[in-house]
Parts: sequence; structure tokens; C-alpha cells
Amino acid sequence: MRGITRGVYRFLRVNRHWRIKGDGQYPLLQWEEVASWRGDGLIAVVNSERHLEILTSAGVPAVNTGSRIIDPQFANVACDSRAIGELAAEHLLHCGLKHFLFMSELRWENERQRFEAFEETVTKAGSQCQGLKLDVNEYVAADSSGHYRPDLNAIAKALKLARKPLGVCTPNSGLARLVVEVALECGFEVPDDIAVIGVNDDPLLCESTVPHLSAVVQPAEQIGYEAAVLLDAAMAGKQAEPSVKWLPPLGVAARQSTDMLAVDEEDVRAALKFIRENAHLPIEVSDIAEHTAISRRTLETKFRTSIGRTPGMELRRVRLEMAKKLLAETTDSITHVVFACGFNSRQVFSSLFRKATGVSPREYRRQIQMDVLVRRP
Repeated sequence: MRGITRGVYRFLRVNRHWRIKGDGQYPLLQWEEVASWRGDGLIAVVNSERHLEILTSAGVPAVNTGSRIIDPQFANVACDSRAIGELAAEHLLHCGLKHFLFMSELRWENERQRFEAFEETVTKAGSQCQGLKLDVNEYVAADSSGHYRPDLNAIAKALKLARKPLGVCTPNSGLARLVVEVALECGFEVPDDIAVIGVNDDPLLCESTVPHLSAVVQPAEQIGYEAAVLLDAAMAGKQAEPSVKWLPPLGVAARQSTDMLAVDEEDVRAALKFIRENAHLPIEVSDIAEHTAISRRTLETKFRTSIGRTPGMELRRVRLEMAKKLLAETTDSITHVVFACGFNSRQVFSSLFRKATGVSPREYRRQIQMDVLVRRP
């Protein structure tokens, strides 16, 4: 919600005709206050059927920025849940893991989509994935704080029974944080025995555990900004068909909860570590082979056997992930990004980037970084 709110504020900077109103010291309106509120439009995160009823009864233009419930009567802007599941699976697969567990209440459509995409990606890679349907007691206290209490005994039992090393994904970081705590209480090492990834990169959650928690990053600010654009048009009387705008996740905020290399082959493990630490330099496969003190052909054979790709493919993958992060989080020139990520040719980089993402580096940045300058007639 904080990220979405920041996105709305970015719209407000160049659209001064807006005035944000709310309840209390923060300009956020509590759901129980909507019925008596008098305003022109609402941006909401609909997380329950009750929320949907309240929003429907408000009688003003509204945009839903949650992915739990998508109702056709409203414009909706949210992160693509299938893309989230795929990205989380790919991140854990790149750690070398073979066994996976997805824990979720599976009550909401977005959670089911994340699980389905996660399972499909893992299975396609030739690995095994299990799902654990959890009972969750979710409620809002009198002070409007949210509480999320899953069955911790069920989590502990599942972790004990699963084969190790194990990759665990949850549909939100609140649950992932609890999984880390339960795993540690059960005597497991995180991430060596159990690697955990959640969704929503909220530092208040993700950095409250030891080790810190990895999370898929949703484009919260972009969601807030796009929602403001849609609401502004609706309040101006521009009729638009209710729609859903799915935005891709920004990437993975990798922290210690997945900082492991679950590869039995010592030479491959050493090479992967060397790649991660030196990918920003103009190293080549020959440098990787020299570091591990084995022939290039032997190294390539061991890589294919252990992780299903060559050292060169892994080096390119790591560099492209670095590039995506720089394109999303900085305004550095494309040329600077090319050399900062270890590439020695902009043309080669652009070709590889387009092949991997389907778009050019410039278009990728344009999609990820919202344009805050709205031209008004």
C-alpha cells in the first residue's frame, strides 16, 4: 500500500488539481469510513468480498489496485500473478534446487495463479513441486492493523517431511517471513536446508528476519501511478470500458534467504560463485575454467549435468539480470549499463536482451519506469 500511495503522489506532483483526503494523520481512508465520505473518486486495494461491496456502494469512480478480486465493473491495475509465480520459480531453480514447496491458503485467484505458474515452471525444468494448502486466520484489528496467522504446525510438519535442500515459495512476504521463523525453530539452516522466497519487497518484513528474506518485487509505484491516470480520466467524465491492466514484476530482491548454490559438484559450485562475483567484469568462459583449474570442455560437461546449461549461458543470464536491475532502478545511459554489466558491445547486448525479454533495453526501461509527466490539453 505504501508503494501504491507513492505512485499516486508522483501523479499528484504534476497534476495539482487533485487533493488527497483521508482519515487520521495519513491520507488513507479506512473501509468503514467510505460510506460517510464525500469525495470524487477512490483508489482501493480490494482484498475481500466485503471491500468489493463497500466500493460498489460508494457511488463514485473507483480503480482497484489489488489482484485478489478482479471485478469487471471497475478498472483494475495489478501485477501479473502468473509472471510472479514464474519469476519466483526461476529464481529458486537458478539456485540449483531440485525440490520445491509452494505454501498458500489458495483461497484467492491470484494465489492460485501464482501457484499454478510456479508449479508449471518447476515441472518444465524437470524438478518436483508440491503444494501445501494452509488454513489462515486473517483479520483486521480495531486499530486497522492487519493480522495474518497461518497454521504454524502444518508448516513445520511440511518442512520436516520434504526432501532437502528445499525451495519454498509463498504468495506474500508475510507468510514467507513466518516460514523462515518456523524453519529455524525446527533446527533447519536457511538457506542451506530451506531457501525461502516471498512476494512484495517490503523491507519492514523482508529485513526483519535473520537471514533477510528474498522477494519478488511488484511495480507498486507504477500501479499507483497508472491507477491515478485512470481515475483522473473517469472523474473528468471520460467514459472507459472497465478493464484489467496487468503489469510485470520488476524482478527479485535477492537476499540471504536464497543465497545458496544447491549443487553437489564442487567445481560447478566454485564456478557459479566466481560468475556471481565477477560478472560485471569483462570475463569470459576461459577465465571461469582457469579459476576452477579444469578444462573448458570438462567444465561445460559438468555444468550441463548439474544445472542444464553451459558456463557461457549462465554468465549471460547473470549479466542480463544485472542489466534489467540497472534499467529499472537507474537513469544511467544504455551504454553505461552495457559496460557496467560486463558486456563489451552494445549491439551484442541489445540482441541478447531482446532475445531474452522480447523487447529492446530502451523499451524495457520505458515499461518499467513510469513517465510522471502527463501532458494535459
